[in-house]
Amino acid sequence: MKTRVHKVPVAEGELAPRSVEPVAMVNDPAAVAAALERTAAERMRKRKAQRRRRRATAVMAVLSLTAAGGFGFMGWVGVDAARNVVGGTTQEVITDPTAPGFVAVVDETRVSAVALTTAAGTLDSVLVFPEATTDGGTVAIWAFGELLIERDGREVALRDVFAEGGIEALLAETARVLGFAVSDGLVASATDITAIADFVAPITVRNPTPVRVEGDDGVEVRFPSGTIELSSAELGEFMTMESYGDPPENRGLRAEAALEALGTGLAELIDANPEAETAEDPTDFGGYLIRWGRGDHHFISLPTTPIPYLSSFLYRPDFARIADEVGAEVPFPASAFPGQRPRTRILNGTPDTSRASSLVSQIAALGAEVSTIGNAGAFDVAETTVVYSDAAFAEVADRIADYLGTSATLTDAPSDATDIDVVLGANLNR
Repeated sequence: MKTRVHKVPVAEGELAPRSVEPVAMVNDPAAVAAALERTAAERMRKRKAQRRRRRATAVMAVLSLTAAGGFGFMGWVGVDAARNVVGGTTQEVITDPTAPGFVAVVDETRVSAVALTTAAGTLDSVLVFPEATTDGGTVAIWAFGELLIERDGREVALRDVFAEGGIEALLAETARVLGFAVSDGLVASATDITAIADFVAPITVRNPTPVRVEGDDGVEVRFPSGTIELSSAELGEFMTMESYGDPPENRGLRAEAALEALGTGLAELIDANPEAETAEDPTDFGGYLIRWGRGDHHFISLPTTPIPYLSSFLYRPDFARIADEVGAEVPFPASAFPGQRPRTRILNGTPDTSRASSLVSQIAALGAEVSTIGNAGAFDVAETTVVYSDAAFAEVADRIADYLGTSATLTDAPSDATDIDVVLGANLNR
């Protein structure tokens, strides 16, 4: 998957500092919205064009449909309509999502990442923002820059990946750790955070532990523990400063406290003026913060495993916990590279036409990339089946089969479109 990279639209000096006109800035939500999302129109046009080209290639021809019932969350594409002439014979074009044989392509969940950098330009941490769920829920996933990963046969930190390969390399490795594709990303420095925070500063946060730094006279406290008030400049430093001897758990708590104050503050400022519209599909850090702060939001520190090293610890991803705690946050994940997630087709063979759509997110959470969904050739299928085409997909296929109360079967006739085929029958116990 090609990664889209955006520059932060809030650059140093681009927004008037708070000291110039504090009252006007705080009381002008429309200006905030315009400043935070000034690049959205052109980027959205390009991104939508890319999606259209990718989808057209995948199904040969695209038929956009207005769907009803349990399939409302998907971008509908009539796959059979793309193959209405095969081998000189004309096939029926099935456009009714309640009819037998209808198949559609699932629109993947967009996942955006922000690389937070220090004043020196090094990577402090990565924030991942999946798009909001249908009920408006949002999550921010945080990982620190010293996290160790396997890359090219050696163990390196995410910070080094960013230093060597920039944002593209960082997003690729972040996607490997998460287990799903990251659609696009950008870099935000401490200065960028300060520029955004100018609109709502001063900001009050709860600091779990003192932030200590090495000074001329030894280690000194930069930010005390407890409830503290931060200026916009201090917030940028607070979010990207590594405290002397501080474990990543505490850094995650500080990041959560800062995001909570900043995101909700921006959201409240925008919501105070109904005319200040923001993009539903943001492309900048300020937009992500507003969307996160507006919804029923929560924060996840990426699960890690500590490894003793000298008198301290190193940290590696805890992949089992990541799958459990993070996987469910992305309803329709895509693969970052071929084979990361087996492509899975779910067909409903029961009279309940909402059956397949009701199981998509659960099956995706088991490690699948649900690429297509629809109806079997008839609605009187007796047995639920899970068939996979390669032994490499056995683990995911077995998990899906176990969840559905059946057994997975390896076939010697692989599909050209999917790696795992699921057909829901009358004996389904879900």
